[in-house]
Amino acid sequence: MHARQPFKVLFILADQSSLSQQVSQLQTDGCECLQVSETEAPNYVTGVPAPFRVVVADSSLTQAGEDALRSASFDYDNRPLLLFRTGLQPVGREWNLPQPWTAKDLQDRVVRLRLLDDLKNLHDVFLNASIAKRVMERTDIDPRFTDDATLIADRFRLERIWVMLLAVLSEAWQSQRFGDLRSWLASLTDVATLGRMIQEDNRRPAHQRIVEVRNYMAHRDQRSFWDAGRMGPVGQYDWNSKLHAEFSRVLLVGLRNLRSLAPWLSTSS
Repeated sequence: MHARQPFKVLFILADQSSLSQQVSQLQTDGCECLQVSETEAPNYVTGVPAPFRVVVADSSLTQAGEDALRSASFDYDNRPLLLFRTGLQPVGREWNLPQPWTAKDLQDRVVRLRLLDDLKNLHDVFLNASIAKRVMERTDIDPRFTDDATLIADRFRLERIWVMLLAVLSEAWQSQRFGDLRSWLASLTDVATLGRMIQEDNRRPAHQRIVEVRNYMAHRDQRSFWDAGRMGPVGQYDWNSKLHAEFSRVLLVGLRNLRSLAPWLSTSS
């Protein structure tokens, strides 16, 4: 498993004598490397435009120093901080690099952890949609609204929520952020069917309608009561369910392969 994008690495090491080979290889692969002290490190893991999100430290890093790093790195707009340790046991743990470690060890671990984070992130979006769908399907239409032309019954409101979240899931799947995850899942199963459903239907009424529902539900300040988004789910239940089921199938394959992605999950402490 190889890194598709170079990353920035911050080093906090008391002994740099054996570091030159790893740094040289990382730089050859396009990574930016910087050695700093424990007290300086928090300044580099926060702020804009591109803070360091990968840190390699040895046993000289104190608990106070680690706490300061994690506190400074907390940022909703960037990936989580990956703090790796050298010379600690057991090396099977996700944060403990083997001794001696190589540039490939670090790159492989970064790729795997980021893929794991992306899988959890996308699956979380799917679960939101699944909960809404489940509640919707358990909700009967009130007899008073059998001929509800305004779609005000709870069943119809829940369907709009489900479709809105399905559109969010579709949007996330297509984004650049999840490109590596799409490639990893494609190595395990067919993702072309899902891709065709989304790409082809981007230009067809079925998919345009779920986007309209999303925009209607999330941006009511820009929409009137009668809007294409309000009527979007009408007649689209079967198509929306097929899209939902295809997301379920693809993500389930990823979840079933967690241990191959993150072998440390089966490593005892």
